[in-house]
Amino acid sequence: MKRNLLSSAIIVAIMALGLTGCDDKKAETETPPPANSQPAAPAPEAPVAKAEAKPETPAQPVVDEQAVFDEKMDVYIKCYNKLQIPVQRSLARYVDWLKDFKQGPTGEERTVYGIYGISESNLAECEKGVKSAVALTPALQPIDGVAVSYIDAAVALGNTINEMDKYYTQENYKDDAFAKGKTLHQTFLKNLEAFEPVAESYHAAIQEINDKRQLAELKNIEEREGKIFHYYSLAVMISAKQINNLISQEKFDVDAAMKKVSELETLVAQAKEADKGGMNFSFINSAGQYQLEAKKYVRRIRDKVPYSEVMTPTY
Repeated sequence: MKRNLLSSAIIVAIMALGLTGCDDKKAETETPPPANSQPAAPAPEAPVAKAEAKPETPAQPVVDEQAVFDEKMDVYIKCYNKLQIPVQRSLARYVDWLKDFKQGPTGEERTVYGIYGISESNLAECEKGVKSAVALTPALQPIDGVAVSYIDAAVALGNTINEMDKYYTQENYKDDAFAKGKTLHQTFLKNLEAFEPVAESYHAAIQEINDKRQLAELKNIEEREGKIFHYYSLAVMISAKQINNLISQEKFDVDAAMKKVSELETLVAQAKEADKGGMNFSFINSAGQYQLEAKKYVRRIRDKVPYSEVMTPTY
């Protein structure tokens, strides 16, 4: 069974980090001189001919790739947060009163809660924003390749959810014996089946790009500021995220996991030492709690001790 132990206190800022870009010096592009800009060689025993002046080709504007990537990721992450959480919330509400989710409403339910709608403005803004971001050049892979599929699937699912919300809010099921409710349920299942895999791919692409950006930012912080608390706080978040990704798998290398947990323990201690004024106690405490719970979990897997639901960390 997969376990997600990552404390919300640790991951609050993970996806937002790196969106402002790094301080890397942008590469400057030089326009090569025109081929005919050198004076023509004189013909033997003949007057020197002047090279005919030709207008120079205007230099192409330098594209700030980092700024484009920042703009893309800002849109992609914001829209993921605006749509993904509401979809999960709607799904949980709908499932809550259905006896059999696959079958859907039967008309015999004693309690009908309906379903939570999705913000229509968020759907419209994100559809426009994501497709505009994809069109920006240069391309940012792997996320550009899946972003349009994600937003198309999200909008289709969102529109169906909103139609269901209206149907149940108006209690129209009392007038048609759930006839439309049953039809909408089948459309909902079809939309959901299309949405879930592309949402997973979209999220994975965001994580892949952010992981690379965070490692680059960590290096930049060390070069600019040294290993102060700013450095260690990001290092702790990166380490915790790596551990969480590893131990959330059905099967993982316990020795490798324990090594990473030990590295995190060292980073937390270094962060605490760097936090001279104690202003970041909450963050350090949460990181320490996560490290301890992760160690306990890895130890239980290593020793083949059944992991009781009662002992699941509560974050």
